[in-house]
Amino acid sequence: MPIPIIDTQYFHLLQIPNKYQHQSFVQFALSFDPRTDTMANNFQQIPLNRFPTQDDSIIAIRVYLYSIQRIMNQHTNEDTYFIEAINQSYKILKEKKIESVLPLSI
Repeated sequence: MPIPIIDTQYFHLLQIPNKYQHQSFVQFALSFDPRTDTMANNFQQIPLNRFPTQDDSIIAIRVYLYSIQRIMNQHTNEDTYFIEAINQSYKILKEKKIESVLPLSI
């Protein structure tokens, strides 16, 4: 069964895994398609040698996770650096999605 593609502007908080587990990571990372995503042309690339931060955009973090998945797909062992980076990415994505639905205080 193919993994459904989720455009960045339409994905929801509940679609973000809580922590790294191989199967859920692969499904989430591959739900992004850089060829068709409406926001894929509008981001700053996150270098793979650093973790994402709050300053990074949601689209940049999705590209980052997609890139990690492609790298991990070529290796049989799980890299602890990437697992930490994935968990940090999930945390920031969740925070950003929560912030995007909270009303602004006046």
